[in-house]
Amino acid sequence: MIDSLKIFLTVVEKRNFSRAAEEHHLSQPGVSLTIRNLEETFNVQLLHRSPKHVELTSAGEILYRHGKEILRHYEEAKEEIYLLKNVVTGSLKIGGSFTVGEYLIPGILASFMNKYPSVESQVWIGNTEEVAEWVRNGQIHIGLVEGDVQSTDVIETPFMEDEMIVIVPGGHHIANEGVIHWEELQNQVWVLREKGSGTRTYGDVFIDKNKLKPKKIYEFSSNQGVKEGVIAGLGFSIISKLAVHKELKTGELSTVSIPGNKQSRWLSFLHAKKDLSKVIEAFMMEVRNSVKK
Repeated sequence: MIDSLKIFLTVVEKRNFSRAAEEHHLSQPGVSLTIRNLEETFNVQLLHRSPKHVELTSAGEILYRHGKEILRHYEEAKEEIYLLKNVVTGSLKIGGSFTVGEYLIPGILASFMNKYPSVESQVWIGNTEEVAEWVRNGQIHIGLVEGDVQSTDVIETPFMEDEMIVIVPGGHHIANEGVIHWEELQNQVWVLREKGSGTRTYGDVFIDKNKLKPKKIYEFSSNQGVKEGVIAGLGFSIISKLAVHKELKTGELSTVSIPGNKQSRWLSFLHAKKDLSKVIEAFMMEVRNSVKK
């Protein structure tokens, strides 16, 4: 029943049988059979099916709501039982904002899984606001984000200072000057992340605090889009040094130095206001140890 509930919840959240099949490494007919068996068990229709997506029936909404609670209690019970043996195991659902999720989490998770191979892990990547919402609704166990989260519903704990840099196309004359002055950043085109991302929040504060007047702002919904835009000569940007490490080495991008202006922000953990499981504590410790190196 637990496996059937997991498949049902995935179909609902993905709104699609084939995507649920991919996530659970099953055939689409196998997923359809699981849903039919659940419907026969409860003697009701759980889903309205169409060629493009699925919708919950009233009975399906009830099973979805209770199913999430059942799985949560099941995972908590598993972790408590394994704790009796002092074994770090169970499930770990991690959310990462784009900078952290793309440039920090993969390496840290690889090291963590090498130490604790019994843990079942999943990673979701979105902007900071999305990750905070995933923590609030219990979709993930732990979030790692850049920027502040203005919420009383989650606990935010800084774990690393992140250097922010102004980037320009590789070989741009302004980078060749070595050190530049604020007036050289006036009336420039800026390439920034979308509203809701921690990087965009920092960029807006940077521009407002230093009284910069952009000629124009282009928005991209990913760090890669921002980087490619700057490389193509679309404009300047301010971004985490973590995100452009490779491009600075290859010379595709350059950074500029501004006198007396160190730019940084904090990367933070987000988690719900409750006791943390052993697996979450172990992962947080892995993160802290990794960023100290």
